[in-house]
Amino acid sequence: MSIIFEKQIILYILTFLGVLSIGLKFLVNSNYTKLLNASDKMGQTNDVLMKTIQKKFETSLATRNTMNNVDIFVDKYVYRYKIAGLYLYTWENLSFQMFVFCMIISVVGSMTALGMNEGRHAMLSTLLAGFVVCGLWILVDGILNINMKREMIHVNVTHYLDNICRPRMESQEKEQRKADSSLAEELLRMRPIPNDEEIHFDFSQEEERIIEEVLREYMA
Repeated sequence: MSIIFEKQIILYILTFLGVLSIGLKFLVNSNYTKLLNASDKMGQTNDVLMKTIQKKFETSLATRNTMNNVDIFVDKYVYRYKIAGLYLYTWENLSFQMFVFCMIISVVGSMTALGMNEGRHAMLSTLLAGFVVCGLWILVDGILNINMKREMIHVNVTHYLDNICRPRMESQEKEQRKADSSLAEELLRMRPIPNDEEIHFDFSQEEERIIEEVLREYMA
């Protein structure tokens, strides 16, 4: 075991885990930043995830005429976002787990050095290396503020779907119904009904569909 402290193997392990965990933190942050920028411009963005969320929402609203919980709908697709086959939150968890491993290795290593009489220098250097790596991880985490970016993505997407996309679709639906109603009334006016003759209308299938929809609305 003394060779581990003589060649400072624990320090190399801590450095490797620290660099890898902080690198994963930057990877996660870059993707959340990209999604945040895309969510700021939901109407114009070409981001695949944002366009998928918008299309799924419009399809669901058009078929069901309702969307009871937009928050859950948004979270469902944001949390399913993947990088290299793994969910984004999985990469975030891996970064945190490496941070925890660094703390454990640092404490266990320093206690081992003390127990094996490797000297005060080996114990303090191992403990200090762990504190430095973990401190840098905490500092980077605070600067990047990934949790806030995730919350802002949720707010931006929910706002767009609830306050822009939904009213636009409802307005389009009302305009379409109004146009169908006007067309049906115009078709009826174009065919005067004789008083003493049997009534015969020669409507196309599309005209019959429009008239039936208007009649159902009036009778409802």
